[in-house]
Amino acid sequence: MLDSAKTHIQRTKLYDRILVKASEMFRTEGIKQVRMDDIAGALSISKRTLYETFKDKEELLLECTKRHQAEKTAYVRQVIEGGANVMEVVLKSYQYDMQGLHIINRRFFDDMKRYPNVINYMKAVREENFHEAVKFFQLGIEQGLFRSEANIEIFIRLITLQCDLIFESDVMKQYPLEEIYETIMLTCIRGVATEKGQQILDELIHAKP
Repeated sequence: MLDSAKTHIQRTKLYDRILVKASEMFRTEGIKQVRMDDIAGALSISKRTLYETFKDKEELLLECTKRHQAEKTAYVRQVIEGGANVMEVVLKSYQYDMQGLHIINRRFFDDMKRYPNVINYMKAVREENFHEAVKFFQLGIEQGLFRSEANIEIFIRLITLQCDLIFESDVMKQYPLEEIYETIMLTCIRGVATEKGQQILDELIHAKP
């Protein structure tokens, strides 16, 4: 019984180590560039051990993506539970994304298109989160942070479409990813914010470390 529990702990630790290292390598080097051999070598484990844990590269990438999504969801939930208003949560979520963008290799997004299971998962998560996002921004309207006449559903859809279009265009090759994302997000948020919301947004931006 003890041996079984110990084995389970060891496998869980190995699973987590692989996800952390693979995520780092995929994002900094590009997905196509990183082979399963490279990941095994970086972790000082055998290729067989890696394939016993993840059947192929797509499954590994999918689990890396799920892990990243779970980490962000947990972070945002923590911010909300801390009593932050909607504008604070929106900005902290945006800042969370920004922290990761400066290390991402541009090839990462192009390479992602080769993995339909990952793309389908991301689309499902986006659709699942859409209605929650609408409710959340509507709470922001109640808090006086966003204009009541703004169509929040269209607003959220437009942000998503703009990000998708940017990643398909040459603009992504001309400017830093974090600068593009910042321009899209802050411009859109200001566009639906009330005077009170804009004031809070400016205070939060100037107060950030």
